Amino acid sequence: MLQKKNVERLRFHLQRLFALKVGRTTFRELQNAILASVEGSREEASKVFEAIMRGEVPDGLADKESTPQLRTLIDTYCVPCRLAQDIYERGEFVQVITSDTLRQNDRTLFVNRVRRIDGDEIQFLSDVESTLHLIQHFAGRLADIEAETGDKKSLEGFSKEFGAIKRIFDQLQTKVGAAK
Repeated sequence: MLQKKNVERLRFHLQRLFALKVGRTTFRELQNAILASVEGSREEASKVFEAIMRGEVPDGLADKESTPQLRTLIDTYCVPCRLAQDIYERGEFVQVITSDTLRQNDRTLFVNRVRRIDGDEIQFLSDVESTLHLIQHFAGRLADIEAETGDKKSLEGFSKEFGAIKRIFDQLQTKVGAAK
């Protein structure tokens, strides 16, 4: 059962940890901070970790005097701790892609920004040809999934998305054909 000193120690560790940018090692540091705050008790550390990640204080986790402080601590650090776990597990995955259109010398260009879950950002320019090349490349990679890995299930459940993409390309092809 956590006592006031454990909760205060955990608060100190978490304040220090989240004063820095959340990175790939933050989740491991979080686990170490929890373990240190409970003086090495793996069972207690597991309970505290689960409470923080769920955002709930289970009965009996802390003594009566410390429960309100633990509740405040969990309310404050639940989201940053979940983010740390997400970055640890999926940090290099794409979070969002945005594009702006600009005209340069009577040519349409796209300013593309790709942001990863860990916050790193990549920016690049593309024109219509290179954008189509990217689309063709990734469509080909999706088509290769079953052939290369035998993993048909990865594509299941995405027929609505494939249909939406097809409709966009059908509309584009109709517009281009009508322009001729």
